[in-house]
Amino acid sequence: MKKLWVVCFSGAIILSGCTSQSEAKPLKNEQITQLEKQREQMRETLRQQKLEIEQLEEQVQAYEKLTSDALNFLETDEAVSLLKQQFTYTITVNGESIPPNGEMNIESGDVEIVLSSRQPSFSIPDKWREKVELKGGLFDHISNLKPSADSRSGKDGTLNVDRSLVFSDMSPGTTIEFDITNELKERLKVSTNSIRLTIQ
Repeated sequence: MKKLWVVCFSGAIILSGCTSQSEAKPLKNEQITQLEKQREQMRETLRQQKLEIEQLEEQVQAYEKLTSDALNFLETDEAVSLLKQQFTYTITVNGESIPPNGEMNIESGDVEIVLSSRQPSFSIPDKWREKVELKGGLFDHISNLKPSADSRSGKDGTLNVDRSLVFSDMSPGTTIEFDITNELKERLKVSTNSIRLTIQ
């Protein structure tokens, strides 16, 4: 009787193992099917994205050609004047733009002067870009800076370029002065080449 019980118990274990394995196979097959579906979905997404990129590249090329053709219909002076308006240059002091007369009163403490440029989002042919974009870097258009800045920094984006001058703990009665080039003066639409900041 004892032997019979052992045989039955062993058989039950074997049958249980077979059942577990038979249940595991459909589960594994289902996981594989799901992974294959996900892979196909990823392939389709990549295909769509590639197609969209190709279409955008074609649109950009067509727009560049249209821009170039349109500029060629204009007189050189007209084209340069039009394109210059697409480039924006600013100088701010603690977040405020300098006025046309170039003179500002600034609160004592840290002073940050930021020179910024922004170019248009559409492409401009190189032969025109060199006629309308400021030559050199933004710092190249500042001279005779007094006193010297405590630190300089810069940030380059896709369309924006920022250059910063920081003066730490400026006391009341002191001044910050610098000159700008004629080219930058024209873009800023100010009436002077001399910028003077008075600390109050």
